[in-house]
Amino acid sequence: MAATVVCFGQDDCNRSLVLRHVGYEVDRCLHLIDFRAVISENADADAVLVTEGPGTDRSQVVALTCEQSRARLVLFKNSYVQEDEAEFDLIIPPLMPPAK
Repeated sequence: MAATVVCFGQDDCNRSLVLRHVGYEVDRCLHLIDFRAVISENADADAVLVTEGPGTDRSQVVALTCEQSRARLVLFKNSYVQEDEAEFDLIIPPLMPPAK
């Protein structure tokens, strides 16, 4: 059975396509309302991937994930600005090659 991930935010780097290509089951959500529905249906998701960006409802995505799921939280950074990121299990820096 393939691992399931939920991607939240703008996917400018086509990460969801890369993940599907290597065998992950991927659900994409651009908006918080979509994320609410997807995470409640996929409470057994293995990870929630959040892409950092303007207008990202990051704190609400983190709260909903913690309430509805045991999924790991992964942050894909788009800048080198340091913010409070303690709630994430893994932080991927900007421009990280997919192979890594």
